[in-house]
Amino acid sequence: MGLSSKLQQLYDGAQFKPKWYSIFINPAYISRAAAYHELSELISKQKILSGKLLDFGCGTMPYRSLFGSDCAYTGVDIAPNDASASRRPDVVYYDGSKLPFPNSNFDSIFSTDVLEHVFEPDATLDELNRVLKKGGKMLLFVPFVWGEHEQPHDFGRYTSFGLAHLLCKHGFEIERASKSVPYIAALAQMLTVYLAQVLHTRNKYLNQLLCAIFIAPVSLLGIVLSAILPKRDEFYIYNIVVARKL
Repeated sequence: MGLSSKLQQLYDGAQFKPKWYSIFINPAYISRAAAYHELSELISKQKILSGKLLDFGCGTMPYRSLFGSDCAYTGVDIAPNDASASRRPDVVYYDGSKLPFPNSNFDSIFSTDVLEHVFEPDATLDELNRVLKKGGKMLLFVPFVWGEHEQPHDFGRYTSFGLAHLLCKHGFEIERASKSVPYIAALAQMLTVYLAQVLHTRNKYLNQLLCAIFIAPVSLLGIVLSAILPKRDEFYIYNIVVARKL
């Protein structure tokens, strides 16, 4: 493996499964590290999801490795625009409206960074409720604070109260709810993303150097200040919700 391939492997690994050095590579280190920590705790350690599992809006399936042999994994996502795109293993494409599964087909549902891209959340949650077995659990990661992304397919942000209301409206009961990356860390994360956009060049190696010099110190400062300053949770990056189908 050449140097370029090794660097690309390090970069790819730093995006969703951060190591200690990822703070020098990934401008979104604060939120990604928190997400991976929270998901590892809920999925790998507490094993709140089991059985036949649907990863809704799976994308590149960055968290699939967290699920053990007790989960029969199926990913589903919108069909790509490019009809020639290869179909990835274990991924079912659908038209964005009706999921191609029978009623009560899954024991668990998992979804991260998806609901904000859904233009009609009522219809989508009805579909998720339909394919989930009674008593089945759904784990959602939904952003409250984040810049517009995947434009123009970015339609909403959710407060903890709004998300709870929406889920209860569609036949789910909230079993637990928490917030990830609170106030100071969230502010630092927004600043690092801003810096990454401002400092961005066409040279990917220069971008990594600029991240290590200018962005990583801000991330580190945000982490330290978040640990020592008074806690406030009304401003944060992620809602984390575990809901059960009634």
